Amino acid sequence: MLDELEARLRTHAFLCDDRPRLADAAWMPFVRQFAQVDAAWFAARPWPRLQAWLDGWLQGALWPRVMHKYARWQAPQRGADFPPAG
Repeated sequence: MLDELEARLRTHAFLCDDRPRLADAAWMPFVRQFAQVDAAWFAARPWPRLQAWLDGWLQGALWPRVMHKYARWQAPQRGADFPPAG
């Protein structure tokens, strides 16, 4: 499947168009998992467009906002207080 995503990125900057769409947001976590499980393997694959696409998401301003790291919960702590939406 990752070969197919690479092929899609040969014709557009994103998976379906030249701007991000829902498909990009939906696929990004799965591609990120492949990249994290074996970073050397992922980097060695012939997927320069897919690697650049993933890097663009990871370096984007939205990523740190949606993937905020919370301190690990330990009893008897109170649960995490999530910031209000918006």
